[in-house]
Amino acid sequence: MHFKSQFKTAYAVAYAGGGVGGIAIPPLLQLLLEAYGWRGAMLVISAIAANLIGLSALCRPPRSKRCLHAENTLEVQMQSSFDEGKPDGSNVRNEDLSVSDADHLEVGNIAGGRLANSTTDDITEIVSLETGSKSTRLTHHLRHFASAVGSDLFVKSYRFTLVCLLKIELGFASYSCSQFIIPRAEGTGVSPSSAALLLSVFGIGLLLGRLGNGLLIISRLSVETVSGLCLSTAGVSLLLMNVDSYVSMAVASFIQGLTSGAIYTIFIVLTRHYVGLERFSVALGMTCIFTGIGALCGPLISGLLYDVTSSYKTIFYLLAGVYFAGALLTLFFPLLKRLEPGVENTKHR
Repeated sequence: MHFKSQFKTAYAVAYAGGGVGGIAIPPLLQLLLEAYGWRGAMLVISAIAANLIGLSALCRPPRSKRCLHAENTLEVQMQSSFDEGKPDGSNVRNEDLSVSDADHLEVGNIAGGRLANSTTDDITEIVSLETGSKSTRLTHHLRHFASAVGSDLFVKSYRFTLVCLLKIELGFASYSCSQFIIPRAEGTGVSPSSAALLLSVFGIGLLLGRLGNGLLIISRLSVETVSGLCLSTAGVSLLLMNVDSYVSMAVASFIQGLTSGAIYTIFIVLTRHYVGLERFSVALGMTCIFTGIGALCGPLISGLLYDVTSSYKTIFYLLAGVYFAGALLTLFFPLLKRLEPGVENTKHR
């Protein structure tokens, strides 16, 4: 939100930290395992991860902006509540409404007569109006809740819905791949230290992919086309992982990191383009949830598949198929663009 003109470059640089960690952590983890065992290694890694608590506390807008945003939000809510609570005749100007005592008596008699002659239909009409007002308020609150959590984006932007589906597939394949690179290499007779270097090669590709995705986006190809090509290339790299050669596995690890790193940042750019700047933070949170779903299910299903087949090659065939399926889904972006109603307030893309 702080970068409007150079958003792609800024996000690529910020997101490149994961690639740096991917390079440094595997050798460090292997060293900790040899020195302290699993418990000691996990203790050190958890201490490193605990730094995220302090660093995340710094990711806040300046106090003046936060106070101004809170005041504006409170003012809008108060004005909305005031408008909803107004009676129908509140806009009528009270001018020259002074009456005499006789007029008071006459008006009172008329009002009393009307109340005395009220029928059941009038009471029913009043009750129906009150019920309609309550249902209108309930609908308003439900719409506000849907907008707050971002669920309305699924019916307003079909392309964003497709991005969320692709994020599930990406999380499924990329996280599972990183879990089984080392066991696959060790299954061919590679030493544990050399197998751990494959994850570092994966991290190098991840870093370059996240930093270099801007070069892909500014090409003459559309961003959707670039994402499809990256998914296809990632699938090919996993097929190459099944070759029983350390060099081929190293090349496959690098290509896998390069393409998956580029895809992650490209999908973020697509999300901002589809939903606009005002809804970007909510939409980004939704995409992270779907990535987490894929990251949770992928290793579990892959592990179950290994228990059944006792073959790492079968796992990589499955993950390659997931990538190829995602590449085919990117062909629906142009069609969904013509069908979707669109998201309002998308002027800052």
